[in-house]
Amino acid sequence: MATLTQQRLQQHPARAAAPWALPSCTDPPEQPPEALLPDAEQRVGGIARAVAQGAVEVLGGSRPASQMSRWLDPASYEKLHLRACLMQKVAASEATGSCPGGALLDRRAYRCVTVRSARLCRVSETAFEAALVVLDRRRARAVALRVEHRRGDWKVTALEIG
Repeated sequence: MATLTQQRLQQHPARAAAPWALPSCTDPPEQPPEALLPDAEQRVGGIARAVAQGAVEVLGGSRPASQMSRWLDPASYEKLHLRACLMQKVAASEATGSCPGGALLDRRAYRCVTVRSARLCRVSETAFEAALVVLDRRRARAVALRVEHRRGDWKVTALEIG
C-alpha cells in the first residue's frame, strides 16, 4: 500500500524531481487560447463595432470620452481624448469666427453613427485586427483597430480613425 505522499508523486511526476517547486506564473497554460476562448471572433467583432461607433461619437462631441476607458488601453484612450479636445477647440473657434471657414460642427450629425462594414482578422492566438467603415450624417470614416486579450478581458491596444 502506497503512502499518501507516494500517491501524490505518482499523480504529479514533475513534483518528484523537485517537490518544493511551485508552478510559475510564466508557465504557458495547458490549453491553447483558442480552447479558452471558443467564441472569441464573435465577441471581438462586437467589441470592434461598438468601439468604432463610440470613438466617432466621442470625436463628434455627442459621447464623453470616459465611456470608452473600459475598452481602450491607456495610450489609445489618451490619444482619442486629446483628438476629441482638439476637435472641440476647433469647433469653438469656428463658431466665434476666429478661424477661417466659420462653420459650426453639427453635433446632431454624430448622433446617427452607424457601422457600414467590418472586417476582422486574427493575427495571433490572442489578438485580432479590424477595419471598419463608419458613417455619420456628414461623412464616412475609416477606423482600424487592434484588439488583444489581456488579463482575462479584450482591450483595444491600437486605434486609428481617418
